[in-house]
Amino acid sequence: MPFHDMKHDVQPRSLVNEIDRVVIVLPNDTSFYNTPLFIAVAFDANPQGIAPDIIGASRMNLPFLAGYQLFSRLCGDRAMRTVDGDLCVSGEVVTPERYLALWRTAIGQPLTPDELTDRYAYSVYAVLGGRLEGLRGQRSCWNSSPFETFDHFEAAYRERIDYLDDNRQFRVEFDLKQIHAARDVFYLESFLSSANQLQESRSSIELKPVALSQPHLATMPSAQPDLFSITEGAP
Repeated sequence: MPFHDMKHDVQPRSLVNEIDRVVIVLPNDTSFYNTPLFIAVAFDANPQGIAPDIIGASRMNLPFLAGYQLFSRLCGDRAMRTVDGDLCVSGEVVTPERYLALWRTAIGQPLTPDELTDRYAYSVYAVLGGRLEGLRGQRSCWNSSPFETFDHFEAAYRERIDYLDDNRQFRVEFDLKQIHAARDVFYLESFLSSANQLQESRSSIELKPVALSQPHLATMPSAQPDLFSITEGAP
């Protein structure tokens, strides 16, 4: 039997170098819950530059996360990956406790969508879509919804909806800087959930770079480790 070199079967580890993190706080009217909801973004350095990674983006619902949900996600993924050095911070190995402390600082100093644009030159969008069959005529399951039925939502957003596949499907983008945008995203997603369309709805959060009229306001994370080095005693 020929010699088999096992090292050629080992896949290289996917190393992550997180250089910054931001927590975006959504308006109080986003949902009927009494706790704030957040969108959390990690900025990872790679050979092509810096890529934002939305925490919880792989889940079926949009990643509008309560604080405990954010830390549950971090503990089950990114913080766990620091143990073997598969995830580092600005090129430095950190403990899970140190890593979670950085996120506690970020959630304690959240940015609004407008502040995200001013400081990082990104706008945050929610993108949702689905099949119109099964949605039209559907009543909201929430008394707090501003839309009694999906038809009321469609009437309110008709000029911004993209109709696809011979008007059998739709797609709509929400700039979360706009008033009530996050709220309307939440209740649109509830219509999709009631119609059992979440798995196929292609809902997502997208960060889009923007050109600022005052570029000096933006402080995009740098891939230079020395600018984001970990110091003893930091929170």
